[in-house]
Amino acid sequence: MHVTRSSMPMPPRLRAALGAIAVYFLIQIATFIVVGIAYALIHLASATPAHLQDLLRDPHTRILTVVVALPVSCALSLLVLRAWFRRQWKTGANVGIGIRPIRLSAFTANVLLGIATLFASGLLTLLVSRGHPPVQDIRQIIAQAALPMRLVLALTAVALVPLVEEVLFRGILLPALIRHLPVLAAVAIDASLFALVHLPDFDWKPQGLLGLALVGGVCCWRRLKTGSIFSSVAVHAGNNLLAMVVLLSAAH
Repeated sequence: MHVTRSSMPMPPRLRAALGAIAVYFLIQIATFIVVGIAYALIHLASATPAHLQDLLRDPHTRILTVVVALPVSCALSLLVLRAWFRRQWKTGANVGIGIRPIRLSAFTANVLLGIATLFASGLLTLLVSRGHPPVQDIRQIIAQAALPMRLVLALTAVALVPLVEEVLFRGILLPALIRHLPVLAAVAIDASLFALVHLPDFDWKPQGLLGLALVGGVCCWRRLKTGSIFSSVAVHAGNNLLAMVVLLSAAH
């Protein structure tokens, strides 16, 4: 069967790509609010109800909310994005999201590249911050969480978060930018936006932006090089894997 050029899916539009990122964060916020309210109502209805102010100040409230809401919001976001961009879902190159399998050896190699990238981005952050890197929000959560909750957070950070964020930034946003800009300019903007949206994780301190942009740039390179989103997912997962191992070891 001959496939004409007109029958090929077009890259996502930039407005739709930015809208998808906004929807992702709205889903996160809504999920966190719903889970937090449900947790508060359960406690208020218990035999020994706590005062609402005390409950909100309790670090375990925040920990449990994050542990439940983060994987749920990631899963919901993937379902929404799959329905929204179904035509581009399996299309590779510079056009679609690139949900295409890669060999296990290639996935492993990209995971190792992600680990190496974390070392490089960490050194860059140390240089920029003059030896005083900003403390990530998740470090404080893991330090206070019980072991089962730490493991759930680590699994979410290594598996679900890289998948949904790579679909957003390298599967949807990057092709949308390439539709209007040269590839290098698109990669620079994509990596910069990827760094900026993670700024709240560093308590709004900009010292970690260059390191995060480096991670985003490497993910862009692997996505464009292979045509599969799983290459950049592997890089992202390797980066998060080493970070989680360090955080879990420090909290033990």
